[in-house]
Amino acid sequence: MTKKGMDSEKLPQIIFWVTAFFMMIFGLGGSPLWASEDRWAEIARQMLTTGDWFHPAINGEVYFDKPLLSYWPIVLLAKITGILNEFIIRLPSAVSALIALYGTMKLATKMWGRQVGIASGWLLLCGYGFIFQGRLAAADMMNMTAVVLAVLCFFNSKDKAGFWSYLLFWLICFCGALTKGLPALVLPPILVGIYVLLDGTWKKHLKISNSVALLIGLLIFLSTFFISSGLPLPEGFQSSDSGLTGLEPVWRENVVRVFNPFDHNDEPLFIYLLHVPRIMAPWSLLLFVAVLAVARCWKKLDLNTRWLLLVNAVIFLMFSASGSRRWYYILPIAPFLAILIAEYIGGDNHYRWRDWWAMVHCRVFTVVCGLAVLMIPVIPLVLSLDFLPEDIKHIPGIIIWILPMAAVPAFAILTIWREKSSVYTGLPRLWAAPVLAATVIFVGIFAVIYPEASSLRSEKAFAIELKHGLREVAYENIAFFPKVHPKVVFYMDAEKPITVLNNVEELKLFSDFSNGEKYLIAETRSSTLEDILSVIPDLSVEHAEYQERHVPFEKSGARKLKCWKLVRGVK
Repeated sequence: MTKKGMDSEKLPQIIFWVTAFFMMIFGLGGSPLWASEDRWAEIARQMLTTGDWFHPAINGEVYFDKPLLSYWPIVLLAKITGILNEFIIRLPSAVSALIALYGTMKLATKMWGRQVGIASGWLLLCGYGFIFQGRLAAADMMNMTAVVLAVLCFFNSKDKAGFWSYLLFWLICFCGALTKGLPALVLPPILVGIYVLLDGTWKKHLKISNSVALLIGLLIFLSTFFISSGLPLPEGFQSSDSGLTGLEPVWRENVVRVFNPFDHNDEPLFIYLLHVPRIMAPWSLLLFVAVLAVARCWKKLDLNTRWLLLVNAVIFLMFSASGSRRWYYILPIAPFLAILIAEYIGGDNHYRWRDWWAMVHCRVFTVVCGLAVLMIPVIPLVLSLDFLPEDIKHIPGIIIWILPMAAVPAFAILTIWREKSSVYTGLPRLWAAPVLAATVIFVGIFAVIYPEASSLRSEKAFAIELKHGLREVAYENIAFFPKVHPKVVFYMDAEKPITVLNNVEELKLFSDFSNGEKYLIAETRSSTLEDILSVIPDLSVEHAEYQERHVPFEKSGARKLKCWKLVRGVK
């Protein structure tokens, strides 16, 4: 290969990875914790405080709903850096996302060639579900990454499989299971099982070495729970109802939930027909076209592409069959759908209408970006209007301006630099411009708008105000009602567990002032306020010592956290 040829291959790789690192890392710690991120944050903080890595706990109560391995990378990074903040808490997910990109591209390149490999990376990177979960402190991205790496491990060694390759495969699966649960353990064997059935080599893998490797992986998986059961709880910790080992929650979360769901069971059987396009946005239409085009050519497809179509169908059906459904549960399908779309736009199979669909996507993206560019001179005029709602006036300017400004280079890519886009990205010529333009827009959304908008959340400021205002108050004189709020505990950096009043009877006992002044933290939910007033009827619920502020576009009656000082004479 000539030096020029080598450079032409390296340049798209360099541009891709620089873009990927920027999209996953930039602004990662710029927003406060939200949604379930507080669980990972508070559990990691408790592990650092107590030195106990085998009893995940929230405010001193053991919490085994998720396995241990999703917390340990956060704790390890905090140990190394001496810092535990939003960036460190989200970094394991972001790194997992980058590893998943690498695994997806390697798998696609190995089975369909270099162009499909690089295209699968770009398509996955710009998928809404992938980048959203990759910048979120949760276990879903680690779980998905384990699925991709396990499948890649099999294809790297399927022709010369031995004990060590089997052991690596099973270790990846069980490590994935230790991050979120059984999907990472169940999916890879099923996916590779489909392949060996299709190519007729399944008997080749019925070996003692494979069984021994599986047994070793299982023992390592179970060892974490046995160690947890053998170690004493830190002082002040309370065991959950499920016991110390965590095996019951694993069974409950991954088996019972599938067949007899106890939560997240409010979505219909067909819901993933809506969630999968959401995960793959802005490639939702392209996904639909690709699936139909590839399925239509079933008889002409090679073994690898048949397998790819089948595994996507199997993953979809397996998650649909589960009684418990949420959009992010089916995230493991994203890499395989990205490869399927990449094979459609850049593979050797020449599908009908492929060029026409490329033109449609390019024109639609051009119109959308063009309209966004035209908003640049309009925005100042709109912002100067006297009757503009106050909430809009309080939005940070960067949130208003970033999308129209990002649309300028995106529009230029779609019009002026359309032909050059393929050279710099390695993407198929007709598809390079729309994919690159979408990347620019997603950079603006997730690396700039999302952190800026999230910074408007008010829980962190409320918790820090409590931290400073109540620093002289004994922890036994502070209480949550009727449940703990992990974000508040994390940002307060409480040295000891804060009391949680689970019912009205416990609230009555707490309102005894014999031990000094008390502070009650609760949400302004109507039922909660009614319970509080039934015990402390003279309390002015509108006037709290500390209260969470309202933010733009929030309803006046939105539920907010408040902290009341309970003084003598108020019963």
